Amino acid sequence: MSSLMSFVLIILSAFFGEDNIDQKQLTEPLQKYNHLCGVSLEWPNGNDRIVGGRIALDGEFPWQVSIRRQSPIRGDFVHICGGSIISDQWVLTAAHCVKGVYESNFLVVANASKLSDSIERNLSHRISKIIVHPNYDEETNANDISLIKLETKLDLGKSYGHMVPVCLPKPFNGQGQFNNKDSINFVTVSGWGSTDEDGSNSINLLATEVAMVEMESCNSTYRGNIPKGFICAGLFEGGKDSCQGDSGGPMIYRDSNNRAHQIGIVSWGEGCGRKGIPGVYVDVNYYVDWINTVVKSKA
Repeated sequence: MSSLMSFVLIILSAFFGEDNIDQKQLTEPLQKYNHLCGVSLEWPNGNDRIVGGRIALDGEFPWQVSIRRQSPIRGDFVHICGGSIISDQWVLTAAHCVKGVYESNFLVVANASKLSDSIERNLSHRISKIIVHPNYDEETNANDISLIKLETKLDLGKSYGHMVPVCLPKPFNGQGQFNNKDSINFVTVSGWGSTDEDGSNSINLLATEVAMVEMESCNSTYRGNIPKGFICAGLFEGGKDSCQGDSGGPMIYRDSNNRAHQIGIVSWGEGCGRKGIPGVYVDVNYYVDWINTVVKSKA
């Protein structure tokens, strides 16, 4: 790591130290790294899958991973989904990305800005366990959440530059799903997915900003077919959205200190960036207790 990057990390760690963190917002898998979670080296001041998006800045999403599946024909590993680092050995993603496939058929690539970075910088990690939510339903998309345990631990905040976990929201309080009235209007989605419905994956990591959508309105758009445990985001006029290849990736919001909290997982939707049709995301808040239970029991 360069001396400049080391200096930046020291400054960030000091600024985002425990005295500056709302401990209620941190959950058990992240406690060891509560001085680093959600801290980016870069973020935009104020816009390619990602529909209507922009190329992510270097160090903007240091928790983002690419999940690769081995091609049965060519034998190489191809990007199929995104995911997010939540601790030094655990990655959060969507169940539909990994269900029914052996761990040996996957690789997780961390700290890559381009899909080609894994080849050039040896950023690939083998998977030891895949835990799909026990109540995942492929027909309704309910409980579309999964955890991946890596064979070896990540050297967070040190190896290959800046690699950190994303912060998770506080555990579900039993009072309902995430409420977008709680001072969060706009969120950010990142990934290497298509930039249009019929396109191929992006070479560069992309990001787009979208608005939270009231669940009543979103569920009406989808004819009442959204199960519990989901939230919606998009723009009424369309043009900005997640798309094929972004599935499993994080939807985040930044707090007043620019610390990133993951509130959603890219899950499903009708098309990409269509007018009046928001994307549907797993509500991470709804599943934090399950995440903690799995991580503790499988550690």
